[in-house]
Amino acid sequence: MLEATGSTLLGERDGTVYSLPMPERFKPNGSPTAKLLVGLVLTLAAVLLFAYYMTGQLTGLRALQSNLVDRNRKDSLQLLRVQND
Repeated sequence: MLEATGSTLLGERDGTVYSLPMPERFKPNGSPTAKLLVGLVLTLAAVLLFAYYMTGQLTGLRALQSNLVDRNRKDSLQLLRVQND
């Protein structure tokens, strides 16, 4: 740490800086591969769930659009019949 010979904090007289030893709780436990894979799996699961949800929403919108077009066509035909009478 600090020496009594007039050196600066964490340094020697020649300017070389040394870091303090890292506490055990902050030292890495190994490779981050497992945590990265878990993150990847969770991200892919979220994307797939969103895609599934959006597919259902789009299917519902297509059905709604088809029904609306059919109703409008029938209403237009009925108006033409009324006008022709």
